[in-house]
Amino acid sequence: MSPIEVIKHKTISQLLTQNDSVKLTSFAISIFSQKLFLAGTNTGEIIECDLTSSKIKRYQLSSEVMTVDICRDDSMWAAGTSKSEIMVRKSLGGWAKKVINDFNSRPIIQIRFVNKNCMLVATDRTVTKFKLTDMKLTYEIKFEPVTYEQAEIVQIMFMPLPDIPNNAVVLTASMNKVEFSLLDPTPRVVSHIPKPDYIEQGWQPVVSWMIHVEKSFCYVIIFWKDFIFLVKNDQDEFVLCG
Repeated sequence: MSPIEVIKHKTISQLLTQNDSVKLTSFAISIFSQKLFLAGTNTGEIIECDLTSSKIKRYQLSSEVMTVDICRDDSMWAAGTSKSEIMVRKSLGGWAKKVINDFNSRPIIQIRFVNKNCMLVATDRTVTKFKLTDMKLTYEIKFEPVTYEQAEIVQIMFMPLPDIPNNAVVLTASMNKVEFSLLDPTPRVVSHIPKPDYIEQGWQPVVSWMIHVEKSFCYVIIFWKDFIFLVKNDQDEFVLCG
């Protein structure tokens, strides 16, 4: 194990064992550089750790942190809470930040960055596209709905489209369907897979995706109770194929 890996493991371990009453509720680590670790707790605290220097910064919201995510280039991060609070912040000591104290009075269950100018925010009922503009000391945010009020949302993912550059598909899994929405230029639902009648109520779907080896199309994989569904992407259409 390299020295930097030892530092990473030691720092994270110390963060998670300092107080028995504080519970880790969400975490993220930067995908490529692995230099930034972000954790949310049941007390509303957000812990940002620079794993190359072991420097730690702490921020506070008023309720349990349910989701955190880090932008792919490590430049910023975001967190959401059970009381609909959202914090967007420049990482590693940057000045820019934006706090929304009550987005729509629903718990924020998932936040996912698409890029540094766009992130997806899911409550238990809706998914919204946030268009972000860095204004040096704050972020200007414009909202666009991706999905409207529906049965309980359990998962969101975004997937690139090989045949449509600079666009992505949002996969929204709820208790009664999996929905496919194009993100740009304006979010719109293009297809959905309803819950089959032979799957009892109460079973939630789990969604993943993969790109064909030639990168010409994508597959969406849906795990639902004892069944696996394969959905092929063709341009902006999705066809159940297995």
